[in-house]
Amino acid sequence: MIAKEFTLISASDVLDLVTNSVAEGRMLEYKQTLPQWSDDDKREFLADVSSFGNAAGGDLIYGIEEAKDGDGKPTGVAKAIKGLSSENLESEILRMEGLVRDGLAPRLQFQIKRIDVLEGNSVILIRIPKSWTGPHMVRFKNWSRFFARTSAGKAQLDVDEIRAAFILSENQRERIEKFRNNRLLKILADETPVGLLSGPRIILHLIPLTSSNHGASVDLAKPMSGALELHALNTGPRRSRVNFDGVFAVSKNPDQPAAFGYVQLFRTGALEAVDCGLFFGEHEARKQLPSISFEKGILAACVANLKILEILEVLPPIIVSITVHGIKGYKLLCRSDLSSFFEKSNFDRETLMLPEIFLAEFPQDCDVLLKPAFDALWQGAGLPRSSSFDDDTGRWKPRG
Repeated sequence: MIAKEFTLISASDVLDLVTNSVAEGRMLEYKQTLPQWSDDDKREFLADVSSFGNAAGGDLIYGIEEAKDGDGKPTGVAKAIKGLSSENLESEILRMEGLVRDGLAPRLQFQIKRIDVLEGNSVILIRIPKSWTGPHMVRFKNWSRFFARTSAGKAQLDVDEIRAAFILSENQRERIEKFRNNRLLKILADETPVGLLSGPRIILHLIPLTSSNHGASVDLAKPMSGALELHALNTGPRRSRVNFDGVFAVSKNPDQPAAFGYVQLFRTGALEAVDCGLFFGEHEARKQLPSISFEKGILAACVANLKILEILEVLPPIIVSITVHGIKGYKLLCRSDLSSFFEKSNFDRETLMLPEIFLAEFPQDCDVLLKPAFDALWQGAGLPRSSSFDDDTGRWKPRG
């Protein structure tokens, strides 16, 4: 796999594969030409794509020629950029997207784009992240098969391997759900690293799927030394300290006996941020949840802490989970126009567990990805969606 975020991969990265004679492997495969789209070609394409998703993920690149050995057999080493004629490439991409959408069960997340490398020639890059909703089956004209990847390429799974893949996938989902639920119970029971102010609480979890693996551990030397500052919700970063679970940072006013919030980085790579400070003072007295401050705090904490996880080499996918507790009877404070705020209907329940967000890779920006969660919060207050997003760009851009 090319060691770069998908959106940032350019022609120079593709050319480097040839310059450095990079070989195919478990997470990388080259194809010199596009499929001709016979039934056999379609099955082969779906097998290739699903094999990455059912294993560790990887990149599939069309338009690269492999070097050959003395017998004329491909060696898997990138030799040259043959490129694909730029004519009709967009329709080819649409065809691939449709095949993956309709030919795999369950559906598989992937990214695809054209990269112009040489004059008049391009390559097609397909990135398939490791899937945590599989295993994915190729279903095409009564053909049902499961594939995964080895260092030698794709291989069909036998019955025992298929059974093991299903059990592993289900166990991971259960372990992640159990972790989140256990942490929520502890927070609501005040079993936290530091005493918190009373009142409503905002809880953010960043849970890498790898954190559910037995023995998962990250190098905590940098956050322990203070070289990396954990980012709290709304109340800013504070000095990190070591505890039994890993490293945590506290947000606290020296004049207050209890803390506004904290951030906990677990040894497994999971991260938890809790905040009570947003409701402190005027907002607590008036029972208000300020929408812009809420969204701004979540976005800032996600961006900063995801960057820390990336530096610590925690592998995506990552689940973003947001919970708001203690807000029954509170009103959502939001802007109706450029000059005034208004309060909408009360929240009708004590706890809102907003829709989880699945991050297949580390994003540059989180606002578009987090919009479904923010919309759900507003819907809990009787509004159709968050009004903080620009209708034209879809980006977070609150008015005023």
